[in-house]
Amino acid sequence: WRLNIAEPKRSDAAILTYNGRVLLPYLLLALPIVLLAVWLSVRHGLRPLQLLAEHIAVRKDHELSPIGFEAKHQELKPLVHSLDAMLAQLRHKVARERAFVQDAAHEIRTPMAVITAQAHVMAHTHSAEERLLAQQHLDQAIVRASHLAQQLLDLAALDDAKRPPPCTLDIARWLRQLLAQAAPGAMARSVDLSLEAPDSLMHTIEMSALESVVQNLLGNALRYVQEGGAVVVTLRREADGLSLSVQDDGPGIAPEEQARVFERFYRGAGHEVSGSGLGLAIVQQAVMRLGGRVHIGPGLAGRGVGFTVQLY
Repeated sequence: WRLNIAEPKRSDAAILTYNGRVLLPYLLLALPIVLLAVWLSVRHGLRPLQLLAEHIAVRKDHELSPIGFEAKHQELKPLVHSLDAMLAQLRHKVARERAFVQDAAHEIRTPMAVITAQAHVMAHTHSAEERLLAQQHLDQAIVRASHLAQQLLDLAALDDAKRPPPCTLDIARWLRQLLAQAAPGAMARSVDLSLEAPDSLMHTIEMSALESVVQNLLGNALRYVQEGGAVVVTLRREADGLSLSVQDDGPGIAPEEQARVFERFYRGAGHEVSGSGLGLAIVQQAVMRLGGRVHIGPGLAGRGVGFTVQLY
């Protein structure tokens, strides 16, 4: 016996023709109904988002208050919460910058007033002694204004989002060179300036930020320490990074003032040394830029104050 089985073979064109002839009328009939239902669903679902967009669009350009939109849908609540948090950050930043500008204007106004007054004295006095005294006061005011302007520029540079590329250098050698430059001023006041560091310590770091940290910490220590005092700079490598400390045996900082010393333009009471109140603010900003932290510690021989910077 032999059994032959045959099966018709349909081409793709035949299948498409059949489906088009049989199914297409039903699809054309159902398509408007399906599209209408989808359109209504999407329109209804996006309506709360459209209301939120309209609520934000009518706000004024300078308005940073909370949005004040009551999100009834669970999906919109995280968005409204995130927008309110972002506006709160912007309000804090604007308030901080406004206070910074006001404080900077106040600080600059003082040396400018001194410069104007002493220049007036020099122009109208006939006494050589008064002229010499006015010249000294004028020079001091110019130095103070120049120092303040430089610190403002340093602070603005640290706030800038653009960062120079880090470089690899021998930090111990660099510190010895920096202390050698500060040594004549320390020797003139009989201040013992010393460095405790290894012979060589290679590290990759942003040089400008590190320079701001060391110069401001060292400058503050040398400025506030009394004649015959001591300033010790310590550098060492730790398991998780670097540790840099600057300690002195000066008047120190009162415990109730230590929480505010990193604020911009804050100067502690009871110090005769003039300053801008920006040095430690620059240090904190630079340390944050380097990804580290700075804290206040003890000074030398039970006196003074120390600042320790830990870089990771």
